[in-house]
Amino acid sequence: MSDQVIPDDIARKKRVLRGDKRLDNKLRRNSGQPYVFKALTDGSTKAVCGKSGPVEATCKCVFACKSITVEARTDIFKKFWSFRNYEAQQNFLLRMIERDNIGRRRHGKYDPGHPEQSRKQHTHRFFLLLPGNSKVQVCRKTFCSTFAIGEKRARLLAEKAGTSDVVKEKRGGNRPRRDLTWKTKVIAFILQIPARESHYGREKSDKKFLSPDLNIRKLHSAFLEKHKLSQEKPPVSRQWFNLIFRKHFSLRFGPPRVDTCPKCDLYNVEIKKAKKLPDRRKFQCLLEIHHRKAEAAIQKMKNDRKLASNSVYPLVLAFDLQKQFYLPALTHTQMYYSRQLACVNFGIHKEDSGEAFFYFWSEVEGRRGCNEIGLFDYVTSNLRTEKRNAIFWSDNCGGQNKNQGILAMRTFQNEKMVKSKQKSRRFIKKSQKLAASPSVAHMAALGADGLRKIMKFKQPKIYNNEGTM
Repeated sequence: MSDQVIPDDIARKKRVLRGDKRLDNKLRRNSGQPYVFKALTDGSTKAVCGKSGPVEATCKCVFACKSITVEARTDIFKKFWSFRNYEAQQNFLLRMIERDNIGRRRHGKYDPGHPEQSRKQHTHRFFLLLPGNSKVQVCRKTFCSTFAIGEKRARLLAEKAGTSDVVKEKRGGNRPRRDLTWKTKVIAFILQIPARESHYGREKSDKKFLSPDLNIRKLHSAFLEKHKLSQEKPPVSRQWFNLIFRKHFSLRFGPPRVDTCPKCDLYNVEIKKAKKLPDRRKFQCLLEIHHRKAEAAIQKMKNDRKLASNSVYPLVLAFDLQKQFYLPALTHTQMYYSRQLACVNFGIHKEDSGEAFFYFWSEVEGRRGCNEIGLFDYVTSNLRTEKRNAIFWSDNCGGQNKNQGILAMRTFQNEKMVKSKQKSRRFIKKSQKLAASPSVAHMAALGADGLRKIMKFKQPKIYNNEGTM
C-alpha cells in the first residue's frame, strides 16, 4: 500500500510564504505597540491601538494601591511589555499571583455544613514587584491597570496559580507533519467502497453515491479497525479523514431508502432480533442469496442493453413509471392546505436506437393500473425495426406490469404485429430499482414543465383487461 503513487491532483499543497509582515504584527502585539489585525472570515483589516501606561490609582480598596507612585508602576509596565513574548509574560504574571484558602466564609446559597458546594473555594492575592524585590499586595483592578491587561486574563491566570509553576503556550508552534503514507492508505480505502451512479442525469455528472447506511464516522471507524497497529490507533483523525474524503472524491451518501423490498426488510428484522448466532447466520445467508439473485437480474438487463445494438439480437425495451408528482409545484400556505392535481409520467426507452417515448396524464384522465400501462401497444405498433423478437424489461410491480391484463395485451400485440414473432418479459427483483437509460431518466427528472418543452404528449389509449379497445 505504501508503494501506491499519489496522483498530482491530490498532492500536498506547497506552503505559501507570507514574508515578515505576520511576524512583525505578532511582535508588535506582544510588545504593546499598535498593530494591524486581519480577519480570517472576510479578510478585512483593522488597526488596533497600542497599550498605554498606568495612571494614578482610583480604587477604594483596603490595600496600599494609592501609596505606589505612577513612576514605579510605569517601570513595572515597561518591564512587562519588554519581554515581547506571550509565554514569558504569562509566567511573569503568574509569579505575581498567590492562592490561599478562604479564611472566613460568608453565608451564601449553599448549606453551611457543606462548604464544598460553594463555587468559590480559594482566595487569590495580587502583588506588584517594586525595586528591591519587595512585593506589595494590591487589588485586582490596580493589578490589571498596571500591566494593561483584561480582567479575564488575570482571572484565568489566578486559576492556574496553585496548580502550575510554569505556563506553556499551546497555540501555534511547529506542528508535526502528516504522513503521506497514511493519506495514500485512506485514498485506497475509500476507493474500495462500492459506489453507484446517480439514477438521473448520469451523463452530465460525475458524482457517485455510497450506501445510505454509511457516514463519515462509520467509515473512519472501519478504517481504524482495518489498520490497527497492536494497541495503538493509526495517526488518522476523523477530521483529516473527512478532509481527504471531501477534497479528493466526488462522493455523496445516498438518501434513505423509502421503497424497499419486503423480503429484505423481513430478513433484516430477523437478523436484528435473533439472539442466537446460528439463527442470525441463517437469515444472513438468506439475505445474501436474495441479493445475489437481484444482482444477477440487474446484470442480465445490463448485458441486454449492451447487445441491443446488434441486428441479430432481439429488440430490447425498458419502461417504468416516474414517481407521482403534483401540480402546481408551489410552496406557499394556501397550496399546502389545498388539494393538488396528481400527475403520472410513463417512460419507454428503445435500447438499440436510444429513442425515448413519454406519456403524461393526470388523475382526471386515467389511473396507474394495467389499463393505462396498456398504452405500450401504441409505441410498439409504431416502432420501425426489422427485428423479429423483442425483450421487455420492467420492475416487478403486480398492479401495473405483472398481471393477467398485461399478458392479454401481449397476446393481442403478437396477433397484431406481423414482424414480431416472439416476445419475452423479464422482471427485476423488488429489492432493485429499474435502472432506466440516462436519457430517459434525465428527461423524466425535468418534471412536467421540462417535458412539455421537449416533446408533444399524445392522448394515451386505454385498454381493458381483455386487451381490446
